[in-house]
Amino acid sequence: MLESPANPGRFIQDPERLSRLLALLALAFTWAFVVGLWQASVKELKLKKHGYPPKSIFRHGFNILCRLVTNFERFDVTVWRKVIKLLSCS
Repeated sequence: MLESPANPGRFIQDPERLSRLLALLALAFTWAFVVGLWQASVKELKLKKHGYPPKSIFRHGFNILCRLVTNFERFDVTVWRKVIKLLSCS
């Protein structure tokens, strides 16, 4: 059970609402990860001295999605179309 943000101390008890919430979170995670994979294939990730990238693939995708959604002054339509196309299965 998850605590309701609208009513602290109360939990989400409706199984349908909980399943919708988890489905939305799974979709958002998958979208950010796929965008990160796409970005990693377009631009190679630099590795640090220990052999790992400074940020995870998910974090790269999440940052790209955040910039697209919140930066309206320099909105890049071509990147937005590519990111939306990544959601389709075809």
